This record gives sequence, C-alpha cells and structure tokens, in this order.
Amino acid sequence: MASGSQATVVAALIGNGLITISKVGAAVVSGSTAMLAESLHSFADTSNQLLLLYGLNQGKRPADARRPLGYGREVYFWTFTVSVVIFFLGGVFAIYEGTKKAFFETEAHSVDPFWSYIVLTLAILFESYSLSVAVKEFNNYRQERPFWKTILETRDPVIPTVLFEDTAAIVGSAVALVGLWITVTFDLPIVDGLTSIVIGIILCVVGVFLALESRSLLIGEGASDETYTSVRASIGQIPEILSIEELLIPQLGPEEVMVTLAVTFRPDLSLQQVEQVIDRTEEAIRAKVPTARRIFIEAESLTRLTS
Repeated sequence: MASGSQATVVAALIGNGLITISKVGAAVVSGSTAMLAESLHSFADTSNQLLLLYGLNQGKRPADARRPLGYGREVYFWTFTVSVVIFFLGGVFAIYEGTKKAFFETEAHSVDPFWSYIVLTLAILFESYSLSVAVKEFNNYRQERPFWKTILETRDPVIPTVLFEDTAAIVGSAVALVGLWITVTFDLPIVDGLTSIVIGIILCVVGVFLALESRSLLIGEGASDETYTSVRASIGQIPEILSIEELLIPQLGPEEVMVTLAVTFRPDLSLQQVEQVIDRTEEAIRAKVPTARRIFIEAESLTRLTS
C-alpha cells in the first residue's frame, strides 16, 4: 500500500493547501471564530500531509550501520507526530478560542457570512474528493475484510490517518457552516464560539485515536495474524522441519517484517542438507509473505529438546 499511501497523501496535501488559503481569507473577512478554527484545522491538516510525506520518504532509506534493520518505523513516528499536531494545534486551540468567544468576550462582532459560506462549501467538496481517493485506496487494501477490523489491525497508518483527517475536515466544515448560519440568522454570537468548541472536540478525539494507534506500532507491534498464519503454512510445506519452537515476526515498517524462527529439523539430516532446507524455507516464506525482507532461522537441538 506504500505507493497508494503516497498518492493519497499528495492528493490531500494539494486539496488542504488550497482550502487553508481560502479559509484564512474568509476568517479575516468574516471575523468568525468558527471560521478561524476551521482555518487552523486546515493548516494543521496541510502540515500533517507534509509530515507524512517526509515520513514515507525517510522510511524508504536502506539499512545502514546506524540502523541495521532499516528506517521503516520512521513512518510510525511521523504519524504519531501528526496526531499530536491535530490534538494541540487543531483541537486544543479551537476549544480555547471558542471558549473565549462564547463566554468571555462581551463585545459583539459583526460577522459577514458570504465568503465563509462559499469557502466552506468548496472545502466540503474538495475534502470529499480527497476522502474518495483515500477510501478507494483503503478499499483496495482491505478487500473483503471488515472496515474497523482493518483499521485496527493495519500496519500502514498513513491511509487511515488521511481517512480520519478528511472525515473530520468534512464534519468540521459542515458544523462551521451550520454554526455560522445560526449565528447570523438568529443573531447569536455565542453560537460562533460554541461551534469552534465542537470542532475542537472533534479534532481532539481524532488526535487521541490516531495517537493510540501510532503508539502501538511505534513501540514494536508484531505482524498481523494473517502474516503469522502464512508463515506457519509455508513452514508446514517443508517436511524436514519437525516443529516450530519459536516464531517472532516484528513489524519493521508498513511494508517490511522480520521473521525469526527456532525450528527442529529431522535428526538424520546432514549439515549440507540443513542448509538446503533453510534456503527452501526462506523461499517458501517469501513466496507467501513478500514483505518478509529479513529471515533468521535457528536450529534447535533435538537432544536438548528431548532431554
């Protein structure tokens, strides 16, 4: 899903960049706090796409002496950073501004809704297109698997991050549109501040969810159940292997896992035959699990196991 991830992020980056400029202009003209919150929301989203692109490119670097297992987990770090940006730059600031406007400002400010209506409507359309690109890539990845099961078990956090960002952006723009209409139509300035608070809460929820998902991957989550099943099935095709004593498959990045095996070979095999079996085992594993870039196989001592 790596190429699809990059295409999805680029599409979101272009859309969010244009939307941010439009919302900032509308916020200045209208004087709406909710519009300001949405401007910060889109600015945060644009920054996030840049961070995700940087993480994707950094994660492609080959392994070296400093990072012998590669840089694949760079993506997880920058995804976690994105969640922090969403929470603080988008959510907390929007709640702060909304609270100040709704409960502590005594002076009424006139709000010109015309350009805000246009910008928010266009934002919903642009974000919907970006979301459709992310949904298409995500559906290609998940195939027939349930949506939430795939979200919770995926080892590539980039497209799910864009999915939730775009969904939050559409909901936020819709909330801002409705809040602005109520503020102007019924002359209720407090609604403008309350709308900003609602937008902030939405962003905080998304930020916390993405942070929890990224944390699990960042600290060293194992591969999916399907990967474990495929590796065991591959080894089951090798008759010279009597049993699997230990199987560890840490996730090194969205498109890379490391397989470490401790197996018991048939006791009648010569050293040369064991080497041949190891080569066949590695080929069988890679045939079923192309993301298994590094495979380490340890031969357990049959006499030690039976003693």
